[in-house]
Amino acid sequence: MFVRNSNDVQSHSLEINQITVTQKIKTASNYYSKRFIKCRQIAEFTDYYGLIFAALLESNSNCVSFTPRPFRLRVLGRPYIPDFCLVGNREREIVDIANGFANKQINESLTNFFNNNGFKYSVITTNSLKAEQQKAESWLQVVSLLVTTRDFNSHFEEEVILNGISSGKIENLGDIVDVGDRNGTLAYEIALFRLMHGGFVIANLDNSPLNYNTELSSC
Repeated sequence: MFVRNSNDVQSHSLEINQITVTQKIKTASNYYSKRFIKCRQIAEFTDYYGLIFAALLESNSNCVSFTPRPFRLRVLGRPYIPDFCLVGNREREIVDIANGFANKQINESLTNFFNNNGFKYSVITTNSLKAEQQKAESWLQVVSLLVTTRDFNSHFEEEVILNGISSGKIENLGDIVDVGDRNGTLAYEIALFRLMHGGFVIANLDNSPLNYNTELSSC
């Protein structure tokens, strides 16, 4: 892939492939790793904000896949690794997570560089992620179950849930998952989480974390 370098930003390659976190950085940072549905590798993060942003991406049906730490660059002569590369249906986007105000010169240099190479570029703040932390942590629960049950066939249970929501018989998670026999209704829990992940069912996580009272609606 030909890279259109600039005076401020250079790279030998923009091939998307997660840069492994070194042991030194793992020790010095707030390191996390986790399997996700939309990331082909075990995702690695050097802080908690990266982890919860990845969880929010799993909840976003417009995001097809994502890669943390996708490639290396040099910006104003210094080494730099973006936080995320997102792939949607129509565009690719590089996202950085900023703690406070982003450097204006660096932001403009990266925006121009990525635009010239077919990427959108944006910066989100840690404060905006804090505001959605509760929702993100609920989605971490969803993803953990889905990752471990990839091969489970839940087509029947998904149809039951969709029909139940449309008829009004199912209004919240407690109508699907039996608090007294969770293992007995595990197939329906998996089916519900798959429908949520696929964007077919909406779980209201705005005011409270995922629980038996979480309200459900169809899209």
